[in-house]
Amino acid sequence: MNDTRLLTVSEAAIRLGLTAQRVYRRITRGDLPAQRMMLRPPQYRIREEDLDQYIAAGGGLTPPRENPLWVSTGEAARMTGISQAEIRRMCQAGDLRHRVDGKRSHYRIDREHILSLIR
Repeated sequence: MNDTRLLTVSEAAIRLGLTAQRVYRRITRGDLPAQRMMLRPPQYRIREEDLDQYIAAGGGLTPPRENPLWVSTGEAARMTGISQAEIRRMCQAGDLRHRVDGKRSHYRIDREHILSLIR
């Protein structure tokens, strides 16, 4: 009998260090092999050995960048001790060098500018 363990998307996400949504994307792109279960709503199961091969091939958690040039409002708040709301207000007032990303207008603040404010 086949003793292959099948993992849920959530279990695979934990092992990969990703969100379940990112694992679903990798499955639908064909990067990560999975079996579609005949359930409502449809669910996927990943063979443990397929996941291990995927991880060995370099899939999964990507190392964080050491010094990103732009940081989120949350990261800027942690660096400075100022609330995220105040960081956003400073961006809107033009007090922080920033850019706006995406449809939801996420602020990205220049890391060096934040560091110079801290000093």
